[in-house]
Amino acid sequence: MPRLDGGDSSSHPASAYPRRGFSPFRVMLYFMMFMSLKNILTKNYRNEEKSYLRSSGMSDEEIEKFVPKTQLERDILRRKKTVNELQLMREIELLKEQVKELQAKVFNGTVPVKSTDVESGNDPALHEAKPAKLKESKDMKEAEKDKL
Repeated sequence: MPRLDGGDSSSHPASAYPRRGFSPFRVMLYFMMFMSLKNILTKNYRNEEKSYLRSSGMSDEEIEKFVPKTQLERDILRRKKTVNELQLMREIELLKEQVKELQAKVFNGTVPVKSTDVESGNDPALHEAKPAKLKESKDMKEAEKDKL
């Protein structure tokens, strides 16, 4: 029988069955690899686990111990926090301006107000100023006497 191996006795003869490398085992292995990769890439196991834990009665804080937040979720929370802080800072500045305007209206500019005093809460106008007394008229005095 002729051999295609070049006459070397240590080499193997050419295969008489060319489909030998395409075995059913290899087909099954490729199929299983494809299915497992498809499941890993398409299914969201993280959300399924969260929904299962919620349905079992766990709170969100307890769930975060088992399923931590992703980097994207942490970034979103961080952005919301900074936006909220910026809004609060704007509101504080607006309130400071309103306090200055109200102090100017109430005290008619008699007590000097420093911006540092207002910011620190040590406004001398709040501690030194006394409410203006109404002039008592004769009618008010008579009304008080009638009450007694």
